[in-house]
Amino acid sequence: MTTTPAARPRSTPPGPGRSRPERTAPCSPTRTRRCWSTPRWRAAGRCRPRRPPRGSPSTPGRAPLPRPGALPAAAAAARIRSTAHYAAARTKWFDEFFIAAGAHGIRQAVNLGCGLDARAWRLPWVEDTVVYEIDRPTVLAFKAETLRAEPPAARWVAVPVDPAGDWPQALRDAGFDPAQPTAWAAEDLDPAPLLGAVTELSAPDSRIGVQASAPDVERWLSGHGWEVSGTAAEELLLRYHRCPEPGAPQSVPPALFVEGRFTG
Repeated sequence: MTTTPAARPRSTPPGPGRSRPERTAPCSPTRTRRCWSTPRWRAAGRCRPRRPPRGSPSTPGRAPLPRPGALPAAAAAARIRSTAHYAAARTKWFDEFFIAAGAHGIRQAVNLGCGLDARAWRLPWVEDTVVYEIDRPTVLAFKAETLRAEPPAARWVAVPVDPAGDWPQALRDAGFDPAQPTAWAAEDLDPAPLLGAVTELSAPDSRIGVQASAPDVERWLSGHGWEVSGTAAEELLLRYHRCPEPGAPQSVPPALFVEGRFTG
């Protein structure tokens, strides 16, 4: 019988979202459109080919094309390609994070604010791995329906709750075991309000991978039992050969990709 470790005191994580109240009311029509825009564009960015066809800002069937007669100017098209390079590099980094966690013996993964990401289906998960995905019920229901004919490569457990709500309890109710090391990821999601709960739920040797907009996240993790390292977005683009063309408008946010191991 697994014994749940005592909860560690939670320190206030960095970031402006730390005092954000829990959202439990249903999405309004306006907010529902906003809820869908981010996962749809994020999924489109992941699917873009490494080298788009010359003169085309996207590939049919992979990412939305501009309306006929409304094609962007050359500068705008270059900015779109720059954004796609960044999204592809970010996706690759998180893919490698989960694969490395499995190579270190971690069999429990949590994808916070997963959106329409399909890593539970497409990554080479180690046998017996459980992947918990946390996002709004409408997003997870759409993903389950779309992929119903494709078996996931790991045991996929949907946790339909807004990441701004009481997701730790919902995660426990779904079968999550805080006594086991976990690989945590927050991609394209402000991780600051989540760090305290993630730390409380982490067993020694757990791993974390987050995209942060400020070094405060790296410092907070370092001060709360995590051994961390950070990689700037520009360095990531160089590593994966995704640099935008010379002279093109840049759409690379000043992001820091932080990876850490929990030592307790």
